[in-house]
Amino acid sequence: MTKEKFILSLTSCICAIYFYGCSYYTTEPESIPVSSSEQETSSSSEIYSSSAVSSSSEASSSSEALSSSEIASSSSASEDDFVDINGQLWAKKNLNIAIEGSRCYDNKIENCEKYGRLYTWIQAMDIDDKYATKELGTIDLPHQGICPEGTHLPSDKELKELSEYLSDHPEYSDYIVNQPGGLYNYENRYKNAGEENVLWSSTEYDASNTRYPFEYAWLWAFRKNLSVVTDNPRKSTGAYVRCLKN
Repeated sequence: MTKEKFILSLTSCICAIYFYGCSYYTTEPESIPVSSSEQETSSSSEIYSSSAVSSSSEASSSSEALSSSEIASSSSASEDDFVDINGQLWAKKNLNIAIEGSRCYDNKIENCEKYGRLYTWIQAMDIDDKYATKELGTIDLPHQGICPEGTHLPSDKELKELSEYLSDHPEYSDYIVNQPGGLYNYENRYKNAGEENVLWSSTEYDASNTRYPFEYAWLWAFRKNLSVVTDNPRKSTGAYVRCLKN
C-alpha cells in the first residue's frame, strides 16, 4: 500500500467506531451502470408507500419517469406519513420515487417496495452530476433535494441529533430502522440488507490532501441492533433518503 493510500484509508476509518467501508477509499472507483427507470405515481399519499413503484413490466409500457425536480415540486406528503421524534417530523418510510439511475436493492423491484429506493448522493441532492467529483461547497439549509415539497434532505447535524435522541429513547428506533435495506458501495456491491437503514445527509465531506478530495459525503447507518454508524463514503454509493419536515 502506498503512503498516500494508507493516509486516506486511516483518515476515513477515524469517523466511526465500527467502520464497514474502509475499502471504499483504497481503490479506484468502478463506473456504476445506470438502471432503467420505472414509472412513478406522484400521489402525495404514495410518495413513501410501497405501492408507489410500478412493476418493471408496467414501467416498460408507461411514460417516462418524472425528473426529481418535477416530482419534488409537484408532490407533498400527508401528515400521516410523519412521526414526531424530539420535535423533528421524520418521514415514516424511505423515499420511493423512481428517477433515472435510482435502484432497487439487488436490482429487484420487490426490494423497492420493501425498503424504498437507493440513490447516489447526487441524485438525493438533485444537483448537477459534476459535483460527484467536485466541491459543492456551502449550501442553503434546509436543502430540499429530491424530497417532496415542504420537506428536505436532513443535514449531518440533524441526523446527529436524531441519533443522540434515539440512544436515550430506543423506543423510537423502530420508526427509523423499519426498512433496513442496506446499500451498494462504489464498487457496485450490494450489502447489509436486513441489518441497517443507511441514510444520506445533505452534508459534503472534504477529504483535502487526498487523491479524491471532494468525492465523499456523510451518511448514517441505523442498525437493527440499535447501534448507529456514521460514515463518509463516495458520493457514488447508493443509500436511502428519509425526508424531514421543514
